[in-house]
Amino acid sequence: MAGCVWMWVVTLCLFIKILHFSTAQKNQTECPVGRYGPPNCTETCGSCFNPHDCNKVTGACPSCKTGFSGTQCKECSPLRWGTSCSPCGVGCAGTCHASNGNCTCRDGWTAPYCTECAAGRYGPNCTETCGSCANPRDCNNVTGSCPSCTTGFNGTLCKDCAVGNWGDTCSHLCGSGCENGVCDTLHGTCDCKKGWKIPTCEDCTDGHYNVSNDCQNTCGRGCNNTCSRTEGTCQCRAGWQPPLCQWCADGWFGSECTECGHCANNSVCDKKTGVCPFCDGDFVAPLCVDAVAPCKDSCSVAGPVAGTAIGCSVVFFIVGAIFDWWMRRSRSKKPSQADYSHEEFSSKSNLGTPALSSRRLAECPGRPESPKDRSEDTSDYGNIGFDSNIYEESVVSDNKMTAYVPLEFPVNSKNTDNDSDNDYINATSRHKLQLE
Repeated sequence: MAGCVWMWVVTLCLFIKILHFSTAQKNQTECPVGRYGPPNCTETCGSCFNPHDCNKVTGACPSCKTGFSGTQCKECSPLRWGTSCSPCGVGCAGTCHASNGNCTCRDGWTAPYCTECAAGRYGPNCTETCGSCANPRDCNNVTGSCPSCTTGFNGTLCKDCAVGNWGDTCSHLCGSGCENGVCDTLHGTCDCKKGWKIPTCEDCTDGHYNVSNDCQNTCGRGCNNTCSRTEGTCQCRAGWQPPLCQWCADGWFGSECTECGHCANNSVCDKKTGVCPFCDGDFVAPLCVDAVAPCKDSCSVAGPVAGTAIGCSVVFFIVGAIFDWWMRRSRSKKPSQADYSHEEFSSKSNLGTPALSSRRLAECPGRPESPKDRSEDTSDYGNIGFDSNIYEESVVSDNKMTAYVPLEFPVNSKNTDNDSDNDYINATSRHKLQLE
């Protein structure tokens, strides 16, 4: 009987245990979502991809949310940090600290989290450099746009040179001679207007000057080389007026500034025509360049005329004196007309045409003989029985001495009663004439 009682006691205990376990299992399945762990569901599930998938007893998750890892999805994946497993900064050179997320940044990023571009950088990886924003802080770190640009730049990103500027910093102005003020933004070259020097059109070309007048002033024609591109001054050739060498200097004339002729009294010629007011010396007006031609056809010089006149006067005076003396003698002792034949009494020389003064002819070679060079016609005194001219010829030598002038009076008279007639008729008179 005692054994039977003992059996019933053991059976009762097992029943109580099974009942208690069944109650505990029932309570375990009743943990709320996000909680697990017996007996009181005090544990919080991890970041299961689906919170309902968290095991109520173990807290295991079939899959985790992004950034989490592990069986219970309570650990951060690599490059994640913090309780929420936030991603490390994009600009981190490697992983970040698991607790605070600090890391070493790559170029262009801002420490300590390396999540934003540094000032002056933009783009997905902060690799782009901002343009010339008026305020560098105003550059959008994503798009790089600027609300305003510094001087010389233009465009949304302030990376383009404004019209009329060129260079890396757009600080150079296009040349003043560029057509429409436009030039290459990298090199500054452009199409030049007339008068400007290529390729940048910043200076006047050779032969032009005055930038302020658009290089439209041309250098003077008389410049020895090119002129100053600023003022137009230059070194002048002979005959041109400094400093611009655009006109002839005094004493020069014409388009090529030819030297004036021999103007008298230090006067100057007209700068256009070259005409002198008066000529200096024996030069021909109006230019006073050519000398007066020497005496050829007529003697216009006072000296030769005076010398010729004096020589002729002396010769005529002597001839006249001799003739007068002879006439007086011949009249006082004139033979009868019957004593002479007509042929003997005829004159064999012409007294009315004496020889021209050789000195006068020597003054002007080739000069034609004029009536004034001959003495008055004395043909009324012809037929007086001379065998030759009263004088043969007056020859002028270099020492202004004349040769002897023979005067021969042979008469073939039949009357020989008066021997004194033969004394002077057959005489030969010779005279030596000294011309001063």
